[in-house]
Amino acid sequence: MQNSENKGKPAMSDQGLEGSEEKRAEAHAEIKPSKKKKEEKEIEELKRKLEEKEKEAKETFERAVRMNPNFIEGWERLALLALREGDSERVQELTGEILRRDVKNLNAYYLRAKDSEQRGDLNGALLNYQMISAELYRRKSPLKDAMFTEKDIREKLDLLKKQLESQG
Repeated sequence: MQNSENKGKPAMSDQGLEGSEEKRAEAHAEIKPSKKKKEEKEIEELKRKLEEKEKEAKETFERAVRMNPNFIEGWERLALLALREGDSERVQELTGEILRRDVKNLNAYYLRAKDSEQRGDLNGALLNYQMISAELYRRKSPLKDAMFTEKDIREKLDLLKKQLESQG
């Protein structure tokens, strides 16, 4: 009976099976790096496309604020892009443009707070979040077109106060 089951199948020694498993493991190990490289290439391509889109957005918003200097959302978007790029000087310049046109623009203070956080200036961040909090308290009306929620501001204030207290 055993002979009939093995009929037509090549006889394989235990050593042949082990060699086969090793070959399979080697082949699998070779596949993983190539798959990883492919994923890395895809990620790099997506990053490149994102950078292109951000550059296009920046050019579009720059053109928009040149055409209409009172287009606050354009200034805000430019400041947000500068923040993403880590260009603190540009963030300050752009939020200054916003505040010259609208001294109570809370998004400008929010962007300055985020910029201060990125630079490690906790006191600067706290000051800007406090400005937002005070204005929200005065307004007592729902936020319109804000880049944050009241809860975000409360949480950031609590966190910054704790961080500053722990520093002494």
